[in-house]
Amino acid sequence: MPTTDHNDSHERFSRLILESEPVMLRSILVVVPNCADAREIMQETAVALWRQFDSYDPARPFINWAMGFSRPLKETGGRPTGYRVIAHSWYSA
Repeated sequence: MPTTDHNDSHERFSRLILESEPVMLRSILVVVPNCADAREIMQETAVALWRQFDSYDPARPFINWAMGFSRPLKETGGRPTGYRVIAHSWYSA
């Protein structure tokens, strides 16, 4: 059974990502003009952000953390869309 802390974190993350999604999606659409591909990247970004949510500092704006943490980059091959999500931490070298 999930702990209360996990449930609280999940609820807080859900609220923050839903509030930030329009801004994040617009920034993805600048790089990836196809709406379906952009939405897929947004979903992958949300998963990457959830996996690293314990590193988020609630004293800072979530949107800044989210936008700095994940970004869509052009890939030379692989996925049919030609894009992938590159997740990085502010704190990594």
